[in-house]
Amino acid sequence: MTTKFSLWCAAFSALFVALLGAGKVDGTMHQGQSSAENEKVAAGFKEFDDRVNAYLDLHKSAASSLPPLKSTADPEMISAHQQGLARKIKDVRPHAKRGDIFSGEAREAFRNVIHEEFRGPHGHRARKTIRQGEPLKTVHLHVNEPYPDGVPFTTVPPTLLLKFPKLPAQVAYRIVGRDLILLDVEADLVIDKIPDIFPEAVQVGAFVRKHVVLVAGFVSVFFFAARADEFRFPLKANSVKFAAIGDMGTSNAPQYDVAKQMDSARQNFPFDFVIMLGDNIYGGSSPWDFERKFEKPYNGLLDGGVKFYASLGNHDNPNERFYKPFNMNQSNYYSFKKGNVHFFALDSNYMDAKQLPWLEKELQAAGNGDWKICFFHHPLYSSGKLHGSSIELRSLIEPLFVKYGVDAVFSGHDHVYERIKPEKGIYDFNDGSSGQLREGGVASTGITDKGFDTDRTFMLVEIAGDEMYFEALSRRGAVVDSGELRRPVRAPEPAPQRK
Repeated sequence: MTTKFSLWCAAFSALFVALLGAGKVDGTMHQGQSSAENEKVAAGFKEFDDRVNAYLDLHKSAASSLPPLKSTADPEMISAHQQGLARKIKDVRPHAKRGDIFSGEAREAFRNVIHEEFRGPHGHRARKTIRQGEPLKTVHLHVNEPYPDGVPFTTVPPTLLLKFPKLPAQVAYRIVGRDLILLDVEADLVIDKIPDIFPEAVQVGAFVRKHVVLVAGFVSVFFFAARADEFRFPLKANSVKFAAIGDMGTSNAPQYDVAKQMDSARQNFPFDFVIMLGDNIYGGSSPWDFERKFEKPYNGLLDGGVKFYASLGNHDNPNERFYKPFNMNQSNYYSFKKGNVHFFALDSNYMDAKQLPWLEKELQAAGNGDWKICFFHHPLYSSGKLHGSSIELRSLIEPLFVKYGVDAVFSGHDHVYERIKPEKGIYDFNDGSSGQLREGGVASTGITDKGFDTDRTFMLVEIAGDEMYFEALSRRGAVVDSGELRRPVRAPEPAPQRK
């Protein structure tokens, strides 16, 4: 146990120093606290780490008695494995109760760090992240019981998540209401909780347009918005053609309408794949849910060989990563390449100390010659009235996007369509209305190039050379938005000086 905790301390220290150098965290681990208080936090986190590792041994023992999930697993297999693992864990942990992992000392350490975060300079951003969670009625979650279907979770503020002890892949932090939940993500089982640990989520200024500073290194950016009757896809040989949908998995008629329009559009625009922007399966994760909310509506596309690449939203069960048609390679985040385009699917629910280094490594390895497109659920910029911009997430990943030349970002979450004015040389699209819709949900903010909030939508995109052509369509086939984007010309990195 000591060795594991020492490794965690070393990794946390390295990450903390890196974030400090980038100006992401305060100059002290817990600003305003005495060394004695910091020692208490460290001791509480060590106790927590030991208890998590003890639980992990129990989890692995239970999992070893079940057949492993294969990459070809269907929804029935995934559901049976999840439920079987939960039963095994409950059998060997029958008297589990609140405080078994979040012990008294550990609980106080978390409370201390959370309260310091909310009182500190990032407090307003953390509150906004909490406020952006789905409005919930009172939900009573119990230790040793499954996480209930249909209950969304609030994103853990990323700067706060980086201050929590790092967890193994089988376990994750979740926020529901004001409670901090410890979840076994493979068993979908609540294994501990701290109730009412987060302060009340107060209303903050939702829509602030800050002064935009031009970033050196971008020589030119070109944009052309076409009239609907003038725009045409070039349909060039060897171009990359894809569709984008978000917040679609409802099983309601509008989702099926969008799917039919996608099928129809493919007759003239032969896209090969679809990127999914999260909230893929609302309200449950049973075989029925996968059938009615994915397989049936998109049956024509699936039969035509179209591949779907999913990212996870706050309504998604993380075990969707095992569902083969989502092509997630059993991981919450992953990358793939099509032609001259690198795609990076991120888990914006859980931007932790493992995903951030992975993202930087992948972006750097992709080089500068090809397009780079990131897609994930929570938008970095949004005029959505309910959620709006994910400012904390933006503070962590946008610097990486700028540093390594990300060209475009696709997100969902707000149930509207919006094209954002280019920010720092990056094009942002939000399409969270491929199944859900929040009519009148686009606020006037000054960051919008085009907004649409009266019907469901999906996007078609073609990338040919340095040009990206796009079209947003309603479920009735009306053109909502269209245009051509030229990839920013970036200044080459200076050659190293000879000594």
